[in-house]
Amino acid sequence: MSLKVLLLCNRVPFPAKDGGAIAMLQMIKGLTNAGCIVDVFSLNTSRNYVNIETIPEDFKLKHRFISVDIDTNIYPHKAFLNLFSKKSYNTSRFISDKVNKQLVSVLKTNTYDLIQLEGLFVSPYIQLIRSNSNAKIALRTHNVESEIWFKLAQNSVGLKKWYYKILAKRLLEYETKVIQEIDFLIPITMDDLERFKQIGYRGNYFISPTGFTFKNSNVTTSNVITRTVFHLGSMDWRPNIESMNWFIQNVWPEVQKKHPDSIFHLAGKNTPSSFYALNDSSIKVHGEIESASDFMNNYAIMVVPLFSGSGMRIKIIEGMALGKTIITTSLGAEGINVKHQNDILIANNAQEFIDLLDKCLSNLAASKRIGDNAKKNTLKYYDNDLIVSGLVNYYKQKL
Repeated sequence: MSLKVLLLCNRVPFPAKDGGAIAMLQMIKGLTNAGCIVDVFSLNTSRNYVNIETIPEDFKLKHRFISVDIDTNIYPHKAFLNLFSKKSYNTSRFISDKVNKQLVSVLKTNTYDLIQLEGLFVSPYIQLIRSNSNAKIALRTHNVESEIWFKLAQNSVGLKKWYYKILAKRLLEYETKVIQEIDFLIPITMDDLERFKQIGYRGNYFISPTGFTFKNSNVTTSNVITRTVFHLGSMDWRPNIESMNWFIQNVWPEVQKKHPDSIFHLAGKNTPSSFYALNDSSIKVHGEIESASDFMNNYAIMVVPLFSGSGMRIKIIEGMALGKTIITTSLGAEGINVKHQNDILIANNAQEFIDLLDKCLSNLAASKRIGDNAKKNTLKYYDNDLIVSGLVNYYKQKL
């Protein structure tokens, strides 16, 4: 039996240059390859706005694709007024009458076996779905949103710390409510599942990490510029901004003293102007790049000094698939089947990052061994079709 699935996405899953878009697109591909009929309904947000005409035609031929423009910008006066309510400002920005109207139309003209919500920010539409469809509802959580904001608050000071705590508490209250309204929870890591259980989830679940399509992971070593370090990630995501500020201030100057010929390359969409303003010839800021794989293939050592966040870092999986040597924190490696000193390197403070970068830049052969093992790891554990087919089999047993 072919399942008919509606994927309700919190953004258009194109272009697949960041973890969120990659995770959604890989899910769509995996469901389709597993024999499901997949319709895609996307909120076309102001933050990640996509010209629909740029979406590949073969995607539109395979799927019924619906998108609705929605303004999710953060407005200071609205954020201020929200302080006097009990609602989560993070989630309320994704509520739209236009989306309500279009979603009702889709639900009344189509019958689905399953509606899978891609992330917490489309969960405000659960009650509307219940009123207009008999489909079961799954919530696929890319991370635990409240956890991200609690950690951001922990790493902040003053007024920012106070405000982040408010956002985190309201997100936690909202998450606690939402997980009681769904039929299936689909976390991408065991750690996230445990967090949801701690706040009261007792329903059906299936852990489904984001996989990778290996035919697209072309490893090119001939173009690698030695003695280079790089980071690639969405630079409008607060945990990434936090991590890069920390790395540039606390780690890179010491690495430069040991290896004055080394260069740090930073890339990602919506990179804040403060990074471009850095007066440092050893740091090159690329901004948004056309191809993540081409960028990664050019440079040697990938750093992901993440101290806030949850879920699974898709860019780490992508880097591993390309045979990159990756240095990250325990939090960055969370949910990924890796072992320190074998297929990844773990550092949790500035000195550990400095020491590991020193070793990698001093011993390129040893560094390459870590990258080679990382490639083997992804082939073994993160094949997208195998992962999603397991999820589809689970759905068929439960529906």
